[in-house]
Amino acid sequence: MVCDYDIVIPRPPHSGIGLAPGVADPWREMSSIWIQQAEVQGAAYEQLYSMAALGKPAHERAEHARVLAERLKDIVRQAVALRMRIVAAFPSAARAVNEDILRHDIAGPAAVSFIVLKSDEVSLWSSLALVTRAIPPPPGHPSRFNSECIEAARAAFRSHQECMRLTGSIRVMKSIYLHW
Repeated sequence: MVCDYDIVIPRPPHSGIGLAPGVADPWREMSSIWIQQAEVQGAAYEQLYSMAALGKPAHERAEHARVLAERLKDIVRQAVALRMRIVAAFPSAARAVNEDILRHDIAGPAAVSFIVLKSDEVSLWSSLALVTRAIPPPPGHPSRFNSECIEAARAAFRSHQECMRLTGSIRVMKSIYLHW
């Protein structure tokens, strides 16, 4: 395992060569989101689920979980905003994705890119469910999972169902999604 403190190369800049003048490269922005999510996942293991973390009092782990959950919610907002900008910038590509996948069973490059971006929602919501799982439910709560954890898990499942719908009957698209 490579820990964040062992990585000494600088983080890539948030924007770079654009697809058009004045338009940032969405993949560079997405890579920044992926790095942020990976940092939170590493911190979640270290602060919530490692042997050292499990030896800490529950209230301390819950406080770490709340901080990490807020970071993940911010990352989710960034990812959603980026997807919305991409769809707004390339509306014909978004329509083509749905048309290709749902009507023609074609896995074009736009479809693959869209599935990759959409599948990140599953990963982000799943990470949020994992982090919020470390927060105990309030006294008298009917479940051993708190409401925020349950909602994040449901959002992950809804995103997964949408990805499965978008992949249609194209086996290679399902493979790309499930592998990603």
